[in-house]
Amino acid sequence: MSVGEAVPTTDPGATSPLGVADVLAAAEGLALLMDRLDPATVTVSDAMTMVDAFTRIERMAATGKTVVAKRATDSPRLLKHKGHRDGVDYLARTLDITAGEAAAVLGLAHVLDGLDATTDVAKKGGIAPRKVIAVAAAAQADLRLRGP
Repeated sequence: MSVGEAVPTTDPGATSPLGVADVLAAAEGLALLMDRLDPATVTVSDAMTMVDAFTRIERMAATGKTVVAKRATDSPRLLKHKGHRDGVDYLARTLDITAGEAAAVLGLAHVLDGLDATTDVAKKGGIAPRKVIAVAAAAQADLRLRGP
């Protein structure tokens, strides 16, 4: 069985959860691909297809980073032990972004937590994580219109 391949469980429809080794293997695979990438050797048509593929990869990676960021900030004690004031500080330093941007990542993670269908589409690269906020706003507006 290779890294990234689902491990069968007692439920034939279930698979094992994704582990850190799977994510690291995917990153290494992409790094190897990038080492071989030479845009001058591909046709314009292939380059356009590659842009689409890299956009999907970027969206999937951004969604993965966002949903895992919420979990990575779940232990204030561990964050402090590693020298971070809080989850926002950890994300800001780790992602090399401002505290406001880090707070927005966590906010988006919380939004995704309540929108399973949208999260599934985002995980497949079908929607950019930043567009999820618009989807969430529309969903909340719809719920308000429907009333209690």
